[in-house]
Amino acid sequence: MKLKVEKSENYEWAIIIDETDLRRLEETIKLSLDSQNNEIIYIKYKVKCSDGSNIETNDINEVINEENSKERSIKNIKIIAGNQNFSKNVDISLGDSGFIKSNTVSYSITGDTRDWVYLSASKIDERLKTLKQWYSIFQKINLYLIIFIFGAICYSYILSISTKEPSAITFLEYLKGFSIIILIIIIVYLIYKIIGFCYNYLFPLTVFRISAGIKRHDAIIDLRSKIFWGIFVALIVSIISGLLFYTII
Repeated sequence: MKLKVEKSENYEWAIIIDETDLRRLEETIKLSLDSQNNEIIYIKYKVKCSDGSNIETNDINEVINEENSKERSIKNIKIIAGNQNFSKNVDISLGDSGFIKSNTVSYSITGDTRDWVYLSASKIDERLKTLKQWYSIFQKINLYLIIFIFGAICYSYILSISTKEPSAITFLEYLKGFSIIILIIIIVYLIYKIIGFCYNYLFPLTVFRISAGIKRHDAIIDLRSKIFWGIFVALIVSIISGLLFYTII
């Protein structure tokens, strides 16, 4: 029985992939698989689009030339590669795979030697890290915030009514308190959804800067820059106004 070694990783990152990134990633995969310089290797791309369609090709140029329109945008690119006798295999998933949405980057490497697997994993891992965006850490601040706010509201209410004698608390007070909690939860949830929508637009989880996707991403960058400078200018103006106000007084 031949030895089989496997190394896999899953990352919750915000990523941006363009033509250069894809070509460099393919080059890294090919160099890893062709370590003996005489092996025949295969590589396949599986592209998943937002309209439910799927594309399979062995040519990276067909992936790069994909239209990637807003109505048929690329959601996931899976790269499957291996050598001629299937003793070495590399599987990489970029974007929303549809199974574990939070994991935007994942890979699995299998081989017949431990050294090759871990060396290849190190090279591919290093290449994938170049896709990671600075705002990736904020992707994890999600449901936990809502749970915390909900818990704080409930705790505050329970604390407020616990100071009263049980007999002094009427049914109307219970009903009123419960209604207030429900109303606050709804308001917080709506605010969360609105902020989440705006945040996900300005800081998208996965961006494929391919074909029409380049223009869409450039528009997001431009809008993000305008918002940043608008906030910065407003902050400076408010500081100067405050200083002038206290100087006059």
